[in-house]
Amino acid sequence: MKKIIIDPDITYSEFYKNNTCLKKINLKILKKIAKKNKLHCSGNKPIITERIETFFYKHKMANIIQKYFRGYLVRLLYKKREPVKNCVNETDFYTMEPLSEINQPFLYIYKEDEKISYGFHLSSVYALIYSSLNNNVTKEFVKNEKNIVKNPYNRSNMPTEIINDVNKLYRISCIIHKNANGNGNGNAKSKKNENNLEINNEIVNIRRTRRRSLTNDFYPTPTMEIYQERVRKLNEIREKPMQNRVSELFTEMDYLGNYTCEEWFYEIRSAENYLRLYRTLFNIWYHRSQMPLDIRQKICMCGDPFENIVAFSASITRDNIQENCLRVFENMIFMGVDDEHRKLGAFHALSALTVVSIGARDTMPWLYESLMVL
Repeated sequence: MKKIIIDPDITYSEFYKNNTCLKKINLKILKKIAKKNKLHCSGNKPIITERIETFFYKHKMANIIQKYFRGYLVRLLYKKREPVKNCVNETDFYTMEPLSEINQPFLYIYKEDEKISYGFHLSSVYALIYSSLNNNVTKEFVKNEKNIVKNPYNRSNMPTEIINDVNKLYRISCIIHKNANGNGNGNAKSKKNENNLEINNEIVNIRRTRRRSLTNDFYPTPTMEIYQERVRKLNEIREKPMQNRVSELFTEMDYLGNYTCEEWFYEIRSAENYLRLYRTLFNIWYHRSQMPLDIRQKICMCGDPFENIVAFSASITRDNIQENCLRVFENMIFMGVDDEHRKLGAFHALSALTVVSIGARDTMPWLYESLMVL
């Protein structure tokens, strides 16, 4: 019988596609195939052949099982839900995005008392559940009858089955869409919602991120003196009225080599746009810029520009979120270890500002375009 020489790197798919006959392959090659697939190489030719064939067969069957199970998960995530028009709310309570702009698999709608429908971004309601878990210590509430997750619109308890359903769908979305970012749809609306989803994932993990930031012994003694001076100056600034603080902030950004106008901060006007600015700042800091921890610590010596800032709550007002955005700007620009890192902080702050301010976008279009590329 004529011996056949094949590549030892043969895969199970190539094995079945080419209808390979292992009995015609040299024993030396068979041992290489077995070794490549981490199989025992001992034994005669029939034993090694059977071992390889069994291994490839199991791989093939496992692939078929995975295919059908993956299909089941996709169908579960994309199952038909209540129409958006039936919801009493028009926007998501957490991201303030219109429900009509949320991609279908990430739009979660549930009926209360079979009469009223509420719509959420899947990651938003998951973040709400996660927050409730942390605030109420125990994580066994899903198994018990006592509900501690409140509907943000009427403060009624969310049913246990809804909480379970959200947890299940969120985990499935993380499996199907890597990092839960909703990849696959290239339109502008889906990109916007992908960004919001990424932001919410960061919000869910913010406590862990802050713990890591604050537990690093990063600063030598001379830098600690700079840190104390930065904190003292920032505390003095924050004792002044907001108008003076905004003026000093933009003057400082001009000093760092930019050409700015403080009216950019005021022209945002609505609470929704200030929320959008805050989300963009958060997204740039933790995701888009891809800055390592040591660089972030040099830009903001306190470790986290969002520390002790509550941006999302049922009672937050326009003035609250405006103050929060200003505090983040101040942390990014006044708390740098040196001028070079303060310039980097100003760069990221102004980049976020171009998303909501037409004046900033017209003056610095390259910053806005850099976010669109990212």
